[in-house]
Amino acid sequence: MFVLARAVTAAEVAPFIGYYTVGLPVNVLEVGSEEIDNRPEGYGYVTVTVSRSGKAKYSGLLADGTRLSGSATLMVFTGVEMSDMGYSVEDDALYAAFPIFKTLYRNSGSVAALVWIAGNALDHAGDNTVWLDDSMWHYPGQSTRLTDDAFLAVLGVDKAGTAAHLSETAIMAGAFYAKRQDLMPLFEGGQFWAAEEFVPLVVSSSSLKLDRDNVLGAKLKASASTGLFSGSIKQENQSTGRMQTLKYKGALLVGEDGSSSGYGAYQQQEKIGSYRVKRSRPVVIIDAVDR
Repeated sequence: MFVLARAVTAAEVAPFIGYYTVGLPVNVLEVGSEEIDNRPEGYGYVTVTVSRSGKAKYSGLLADGTRLSGSATLMVFTGVEMSDMGYSVEDDALYAAFPIFKTLYRNSGSVAALVWIAGNALDHAGDNTVWLDDSMWHYPGQSTRLTDDAFLAVLGVDKAGTAAHLSETAIMAGAFYAKRQDLMPLFEGGQFWAAEEFVPLVVSSSSLKLDRDNVLGAKLKASASTGLFSGSIKQENQSTGRMQTLKYKGALLVGEDGSSSGYGAYQQQEKIGSYRVKRSRPVVIIDAVDR
């Protein structure tokens, strides 16, 4: 992963100060075995808080439910500097970056990424977008003996055929989130989607919920203050045939153009031979425009 180190001033940090929500999609490159094929289908997320001191604190979950948190010092670059380094950017904009790196799974696996914040407005963070680049996520398997459920992935999507911004591998994954914003105009008429089923959202200015009697037996609680959501759905256990309650978590994303969505995951256990695999399944909140 390509990382620079440089000091920043308070004036350079000012346009990036604030709170951001970021989705972590997964593009699997390799699996331990095609029979197990333990590729995560759900979405991870992190929230990022940039302070006046130039510290970026992040906290959230990977798509398999693994906790991800830490902090790093922000680095700020002008558009001209970015262009000189080979990035595809606007010369008159500012860009901030910080690295994520964590060893995971008993120090046998890891996750890494370079997080970019594009300063689309020079005097405030309200229009800023978050991009992921140079990412890698390695899950080594249940143990040194049981590795068929392993996978190697990037935090992103397949960009084949799409126009590059920042770099050929960077994806836009989040944006500035205004705390305590009105959710009604963002999600009214929207849908909750999980396990191949849609459920209409019940929207108020401060929360998102679901009708009690829905096809998934699902519950949803979303906070306008944090942009985070959580809840549960009911699914049949394939081994016992009994219904089970599966919990999920995720984050709401509000784009600079007013588009809104939410991404998260739940884990569904499955037994394959000697393996007990926790499948990562997606949960998506869709606004009325994207439905």
